[in-house]
Amino acid sequence: MATLLLAAVPAPANAAILSFFGFGFSQNTYYKEALYWVSAAGDVLGLAGVIAPPAAGLGAVLKTGAMIARVVDPPATAIISGRATIELSPGETFVQAGWYGEFGLDSFLTAPMVGSPTISETLLQEGCNPAMVSCDAAYDATTRRIVLEFDWGSPGFTPTLNLDSAGHFNFAAVYTLSDSANVPFGMIGTHSDVRAMGTDAPTYMLCNSGYCGSIAVPGPGAWTLLATGLFALVMATRHPQRPSLGAAPA
Repeated sequence: MATLLLAAVPAPANAAILSFFGFGFSQNTYYKEALYWVSAAGDVLGLAGVIAPPAAGLGAVLKTGAMIARVVDPPATAIISGRATIELSPGETFVQAGWYGEFGLDSFLTAPMVGSPTISETLLQEGCNPAMVSCDAAYDATTRRIVLEFDWGSPGFTPTLNLDSAGHFNFAAVYTLSDSANVPFGMIGTHSDVRAMGTDAPTYMLCNSGYCGSIAVPGPGAWTLLATGLFALVMATRHPQRPSLGAAPA
């Protein structure tokens, strides 16, 4: 896949172009110039300076292009597991996806602060924190979707570093190349998806107290309690209590 950006118009340096809050995640998108490796065949191999980048390989060269960074952060709460699915626009070229700060392999590496007007691509980590039960940052070239998944197990993860005044923190990002900053923010998934599919939803977050969105999703225990209460209510309605044979009429 040949890159589209070798002759791109220079991007405004470190210009934040979008802030979005929803689905239990908040997202900041940045448009800036960045250096990236391109193979002799024209394939984008990764950003220069990113921790553990793909091997440049024989004949690879550095190019300058307009990079879009979609940065994701969760609500301020203890986290067990989650998923963020991001779909690229047709004009974008995927470069890298990974983790920031305490979610990364080096948990003490600084993460970009939420709402910062600038961002450094060198802070992205492809490896995740080994304390996680599982993690993945995968790109499907057919669907053009990046899926970031993580599971901290029980009792979960509570952030202690890189927090803003509200307790939010950036934990993951997707970097792409584009000849325009005017692309959709890309995150897919809604509260309705989570209510219908639970952890199978394309974008969700599970916290110690349940789904971390503005509309809570009851856990298994809550559903059982609710079903028991509804059953008792139905039975009481269908079979009203009768007085005993020895009772005096009212």
